[in-house]
Amino acid sequence: MSTVQPPSAPRRLLFRLLPGVVCAALLPFVGLIAVAVSTVYDDTRREIDSRLEQAIAQAARPLEAHLTDAIDRLSAAADDAAAPASSKEGQAWLDAHPELRGVFDNLLIVNATGVVLADAPALPQRRGDNMAQHPIFKTVRGSHRLYIPEPSLTPDGQRPVAAFAVPLHGPDGSFSGLVIGAIELTRNPILADVENTRIGRSGRLLVVSGQGRYLVGPDRTRLLQQAPDLAAGQPAARARAQGWNDSTEIHPPGQAPVIVSYRPLNAVPWSVGAWWPAQEAYAGAARTTHTLVAAGIAFGAACLLFAWFWLERATGPLERLRHEVEAGMPIHTPPAPVGRPALSEPPAPGPIARLADLAHPDARTFDPATEVGALAGGVGRLVQYWERALGTAEQEAAFFRAIAEQAPVGLAFLDRSLTVPFANVRFERLVGTSSATIVRALQNGDSTTTSPAAQAVAAVLRQLPRVPLALADRPVVIATGEGTSSGAVLLTARPAGGAGAPPVGWIIAVVDATVEQRAKEALEHEVRAALLVLDAIQEPLLTIDGDGIVTHASRAIETLTGTHPASAIGQSINRLLHLIEHETNRRVIPTQLLRAGGTLPGGLRLETADGRRHDVELSWGPLPGTSGAGVLVLRDVSATRETVQRIAWDATHDVLTGLLNRRGFDATLRAQVEAHRVPRGAPRTPLALLMIDLDGFKAINDCYGHAAGDDVLRGTAERVVQNTRTQDHAARLGGDEFAVILPNCDLQTAVTFADRIRAALARQPVLAAGARAQIALSQGVVELQADDADAAAFLARADAACYRAKSEGRNTIATG
Repeated sequence: MSTVQPPSAPRRLLFRLLPGVVCAALLPFVGLIAVAVSTVYDDTRREIDSRLEQAIAQAARPLEAHLTDAIDRLSAAADDAAAPASSKEGQAWLDAHPELRGVFDNLLIVNATGVVLADAPALPQRRGDNMAQHPIFKTVRGSHRLYIPEPSLTPDGQRPVAAFAVPLHGPDGSFSGLVIGAIELTRNPILADVENTRIGRSGRLLVVSGQGRYLVGPDRTRLLQQAPDLAAGQPAARARAQGWNDSTEIHPPGQAPVIVSYRPLNAVPWSVGAWWPAQEAYAGAARTTHTLVAAGIAFGAACLLFAWFWLERATGPLERLRHEVEAGMPIHTPPAPVGRPALSEPPAPGPIARLADLAHPDARTFDPATEVGALAGGVGRLVQYWERALGTAEQEAAFFRAIAEQAPVGLAFLDRSLTVPFANVRFERLVGTSSATIVRALQNGDSTTTSPAAQAVAAVLRQLPRVPLALADRPVVIATGEGTSSGAVLLTARPAGGAGAPPVGWIIAVVDATVEQRAKEALEHEVRAALLVLDAIQEPLLTIDGDGIVTHASRAIETLTGTHPASAIGQSINRLLHLIEHETNRRVIPTQLLRAGGTLPGGLRLETADGRRHDVELSWGPLPGTSGAGVLVLRDVSATRETVQRIAWDATHDVLTGLLNRRGFDATLRAQVEAHRVPRGAPRTPLALLMIDLDGFKAINDCYGHAAGDDVLRGTAERVVQNTRTQDHAARLGGDEFAVILPNCDLQTAVTFADRIRAALARQPVLAAGARAQIALSQGVVELQADDADAAAFLARADAACYRAKSEGRNTIATG
């Protein structure tokens, strides 16, 4: 029975070399494919981020503009007129603002007690509903500011809506109700545009509320549902929704992975986002990966075939050598060289034992015509080449070491075992310690036997085996020395080794950065000092960038606005400051005001979230070299304005009675006469004037004293005010003379008012010095005529009528 012969030695050598040769050829290619795939996915991820950011920005701009316009229109309409008091007035208010119906799908007018007065479109069953306990009503009544609640379903549970509530104020600034505008999420054209926008084939844009609920979702079935990436268990995604950041990949339960990204809106507490299936987003990268893998497999097969044929050809001479040795072929003896014994006998068949002879470059023992002789000559030439290469390498190493020693920067080499085989003198001088000390700190971590500088350098270098490129593009500043000799160096480390292979070590370079570091520290000190100075200023101060965002707030801002400085930073100035113009009682948008110069002639009133009001003046200083950035100083002038108003009031009012004095009366009468004067023959609005003189007032003064007389004057003034209208102007002209200007009042109605005043004094006598004083009045009533040349002529007719009443027996009313 024949036995299978084992493979010959050359054939075994071929099988041993084949895997190594194939792997040596494939490994660089596999590494190249891995780098290519990684690059493709990195580039794809950056393209995805850019595409999502662009899509979100394009959707956010019109949505932001639409919502800002809607809020501004609603606020302007709420500030435009007094709050309606009845359903009829409420419907008239809605009819007077048709522009709101083009912005909002539903409008509600609610009075100060929470009763719905009017709505549009009109729903009779909604009229009269009481919203006093509704969170929207409570919040607006408490804050007196715009309130945007979380979007929700309508009371019938059919339609998702987003509401915007703005307070209504009375003439005195008190809360008088609110107007609510609602946008239906499924019918709004702007939201529909966002919903219909596609990213790729199946990617969509999203709009989420402040609590992370879908306003525009991946599909309509998810409206007002919690976005899975913004749930309580996803703090990272929630943080991204509060400020633009790169996209993130999430894995919703029961769904394929998706890529999401968010950007907040400034006008409302919403965010615009994007939702794109990861499989579709990375489809291009996946196709490229499949192509590269297929190319790698094809290349591997080709390498296997090529290596087989090449190795078979390369081991052919060995196969012939085996035959020669096993067959005992004679090896011819050449002439013996000087100093070397000759081989007199041919060697016995078998393996070659004296490889030292083969390695000797002058060996002539073996016949060069045979395979053994050729092998011996090749080994000899290899030894000569190795000796020459070793000498050249030593020369080059000496050359580069000399260059490194003379380099103007500190240089060192760190190998993978965290040792420093080389460091030039400048390196050790700059870092302030020796390379051996640094090695001890790297390997032992013992801070008791190493200097602080060595510990600092070691702490930086210790991360390189884990992150080889950590210091390649991000140099690190390291403090060196102590006391007066302290300094700083800038350290970088780049990997050394072939491309695609693990680094054999790192080339470390350090430069002196002492001057730059001290300059940076000095600048930081100056900035801190400047901020301390700003915080020490008693007046509130804000620095604002070109987009109207607060970048710094002094401590005094909390006293004025009730907002902590840390909370103010990052807010829009339009949200932080709720400003009202005094003259028109309209809201002022701070960014628009600052673009116009930062001042208003009528003055401003700041309203805080807790209901406080401050009269303020703004001082705006643009920062040179910036686009819209600057410093805003707010001054609380409430006390000054109150003083000015009190002085102005005292100048035109009687201190004893609180009525207009002679100066205020004359100015008011002139203004009313001019307002009611029309050309002869044209229709005009009537204006009446009532002059009052107290009968017997001098006797009261003489009998009971001036204190009693003052009581009589105050009591008479009260009866006059109580029995006239709020739009009438009552005055004390001096002594016991009073007058009342009656706009939009004819002569007959003015006589009625005069009679009411006389009857009130008779029915309810004035208390003077503890006694009831019966006061009689002589009154003259006149109506403005076209013949009255001016206010003086009009007043003269009223005086004449009053004098006539006195002369006719007192306690009477005379007309003129």
